[in-house]
Amino acid sequence: MRRFISFLLVCISASIPLAAQIDRTEVNGTVADASGSTIADAQVELVQDGTGAIRQVTTNGRGTFVISSLPVGRFTLTISKVAFSNFHLADVDLHSGDIRTINARLLVAGANQSVYVGVDTRRIWTTTTPPWEERSNRCRLPGCH
Repeated sequence: MRRFISFLLVCISASIPLAAQIDRTEVNGTVADASGSTIADAQVELVQDGTGAIRQVTTNGRGTFVISSLPVGRFTLTISKVAFSNFHLADVDLHSGDIRTINARLLVAGANQSVYVGVDTRRIWTTTTPPWEERSNRCRLPGCH
């Protein structure tokens, strides 16, 4: 009997540290448009800041995604879909055992909006016409200079 109790105590004490060693995390969520309709086949990318490791998944038919078995650390989440603006969330801190839900709303991208980068890379123009093709917008009314 004494031997059985000793064996039982050893087994119990050996299993306690194992329960505390959860070093993986998970990110899940739903992607929807501005009206709340879910978006299928959106690209979800999670990049670990320290290592640059990338995990990519695609939303299912219900607009949901799951990225599991992630290491602890800080991440940047980007969700994209053609015809929608990108969703970008930086500084997502994941700690041991976390299950983080991040729901995203994607807005419909402007039909004629484009980003043009000219020779001067310090300036970015967001217009429907690049600046090198813009027409003169001088005032043609009396009293304008």
